[in-house]
Amino acid sequence: MSVLSTNHPSIKNISIYPNPTKGDIIISNDMNFDKISINNTLGQIITIINKNQSGVYSLPNIQDGLYYITFYNTNNEKIGVSKLIKQD
Repeated sequence: MSVLSTNHPSIKNISIYPNPTKGDIIISNDMNFDKISINNTLGQIITIINKNQSGVYSLPNIQDGLYYITFYNTNNEKIGVSKLIKQD
């Protein structure tokens, strides 16, 4: 038996809500990130969004499904990944 794993670190102390979402999400955490990318289950980048002061991020053109939010630091290094469900 083998164990399925990813090379991405997980994020602790993060809140993404509402999750599932209908369009807007709020991200609050203790991690310092510069931008996020929304990726589909094939790993394709759907959109990249720069960090903002409000912590509210709009995802109006994303179809229903499972996505991964990848967090990047100011050096464009991946610092974490979290799951997101989009459903209307």
